[in-house]
Amino acid sequence: MDIGNYSEAGVELALDLVNTQAMTRDRLPDLTATRAFLDEHGIAGPVGEADLPRLQRLRERLRAVFEAGGDADRAAAILTELLVEHRAVPRLVAAEGVLRLEAGTAHDDAVDAVGSVAAMALAVLLAEVGAARLGTCHSQTCQDAYVDLTKNRSKRFCGDGCARITGVRNFRSRRRAHEAAQHEDVLTSREIG
Repeated sequence: MDIGNYSEAGVELALDLVNTQAMTRDRLPDLTATRAFLDEHGIAGPVGEADLPRLQRLRERLRAVFEAGGDADRAAAILTELLVEHRAVPRLVAAEGVLRLEAGTAHDDAVDAVGSVAAMALAVLLAEVGAARLGTCHSQTCQDAYVDLTKNRSKRFCGDGCARITGVRNFRSRRRAHEAAQHEDVLTSREIG
């Protein structure tokens, strides 16, 4: 994902967390999976059983940002609450002569670290590109979140796989409807003739 000056890692963290909840299965069902997720994203700090429900609530609230349907006020309100709740500490970071805003947290709590980094990255993204660029997959069998970085703001699926599957489903549905209509025409012409 190429998202310029905002924190690419923070946006990917938010997306990855939201997308751990599939339609039929939770990919963070236990402490082992949660620790692996945090390690994968470079989040340090202790994490225990009591943190699992907190991380799941954070995931639900971040999902609500993507499901806001372009409602910038709603998305901004959720992100503002998360920034306060997770005690985000904004800081300017210079990288290759370019300043960017990042978030840290005031303490070593892993869930607060995830919340502050993800919320800050999404807040900066929201301010830069707008709420309409955040969404969830339009496939019937997927609910993954995505960020639409296309020029014409046309992204409707989390990836090419879901877009292809939906396209094939729609084609087959149209073909069945067309065949049914032809069959009906044949039956009607037999009745008349």
